[in-house]
Amino acid sequence: MAIEPLSEPTRRVPAASGSRARQLASMAVDAPRFLQRTAARHGHVVQLKLGRGPVVLLTDPDATRAVLVDERAFPKGMGRGVAGGEPGDTPLRAVLGNGLLTSRGEHHRRQRRLIQPAFHHRRVASYADVMVAEAAAMTTAWTDGATVDLHGAFAAATLRVLTRTVFDVEVTGDDAAMIRNAVNTTMRGPGANVILVSFARRLGGYALAARREALADIDSMINRLVAERRASADNRQDVLSWLLAAREDDSGGVHAGGVDADAAGGGAVGGVASAPRGAADGLAGGRMTEQDIRDEVLTLLLAGHETSTNALSWAYHLLAEHSDVTTALHAELDAVLADGRPPTADDVPKLNYTRAVVDESMRLYPPAWMMVRHARDGARLADHDIEAGTTILLSPFIVHRDPDWWRDATTFDPTRWLTGPAGEYQATPQTRNAYFPFGGGPRMCIGNSFALMEIALVLAQTSRHWEMTPKPGHRVGMTPRVTLRPRGGMPMVVHAR
Repeated sequence: MAIEPLSEPTRRVPAASGSRARQLASMAVDAPRFLQRTAARHGHVVQLKLGRGPVVLLTDPDATRAVLVDERAFPKGMGRGVAGGEPGDTPLRAVLGNGLLTSRGEHHRRQRRLIQPAFHHRRVASYADVMVAEAAAMTTAWTDGATVDLHGAFAAATLRVLTRTVFDVEVTGDDAAMIRNAVNTTMRGPGANVILVSFARRLGGYALAARREALADIDSMINRLVAERRASADNRQDVLSWLLAAREDDSGGVHAGGVDADAAGGGAVGGVASAPRGAADGLAGGRMTEQDIRDEVLTLLLAGHETSTNALSWAYHLLAEHSDVTTALHAELDAVLADGRPPTADDVPKLNYTRAVVDESMRLYPPAWMMVRHARDGARLADHDIEAGTTILLSPFIVHRDPDWWRDATTFDPTRWLTGPAGEYQATPQTRNAYFPFGGGPRMCIGNSFALMEIALVLAQTSRHWEMTPKPGHRVGMTPRVTLRPRGGMPMVVHAR
């Protein structure tokens, strides 16, 4: 979709009903449902009264794609008069530093070029055995008929996967508990509601202070692991080793010294040439600075396993409510893994229905439910004129559930992804650009292939042996903060197959 320049006559963006105080209160109580109702009532481009500056909710798929693709016209972060600072500011930067999730502009582009090879598909595939092993270990203490908080179980398992693949170490005991506490402190509570924190700076100040304190021990752990890795003569192939070795040459190519080039996609990885590298622009001789490494590792730890944890939790919530889907899933797993062996990376392309369950679960419950951009200059989106400095809210949760873009939009139906010639899995949405659980464009989640394989393999390994039913009396709700968590965890009764 082309972004048209402003022209006369203008088409004004309609304003949502209700006062600023009422809208903020609705965001605090149930932001996804409030925004969903607002879009249904006012259309796919609607102005909200959440801040002093203009704020627009955009739920048109083509316009959303245009915003995500054009990072220069629509940079990340809040716009004019909202965040209390310069356009592009986000409260998360005070917590996570300047990693890929929060960095902007050329710094983000260079960091992404340096990190991208660490998530090449061959390297990601090499992590499959770790993913399956940790999923199997997770269930060793389960007993038939017991009640298990699946969210907590998946959080512990995916954290072990991440620390083994990022650090090539098993983080257990006090370190594991410390990381989980930091994740919970960062991802829950009112201060984790990025929208509200941006509009209510006092609330944000209190929340961010607690988060910095929770992250102090993680900083120490990261510094210790980095020092140990630098002092080691071992030629390891984990993500941390890549981050320490990766450097960018003057042509934009990326190299990583002794780290296995084949595992990272082969040799130098071409990038886009830019200004000369150096310490002044955030890179020391084409390498990451110590602060860059800390910020990227912290982002991977806090955000990396959160996505998979939530996606798996919501998948089992949906499976428990749809026995027909569970039956079809078990049938596929019993057929593909007929010899009783655990799933491997080579099995993933054969698990058509399993992957369809993953995509359909993330359609209804996208782990990253809200994305924020702002218009650097004026532009026209979905036939509406957007003024410069406008904060633009993009929500996969709303677009994924919009009946204008999806048949039976609120129905859990994995078969909508089985549209290949022989009924095989196709990652193609019903409406073009109407599915973006990992974002899109140059800021698409760098670990999306890692997450998709992990979710599919953990789902396959767990469902081979177990079936889940809802815990009697427990009502599942959403906690929409940085991510879309299940409120009160996901307690379920596990049944051995």
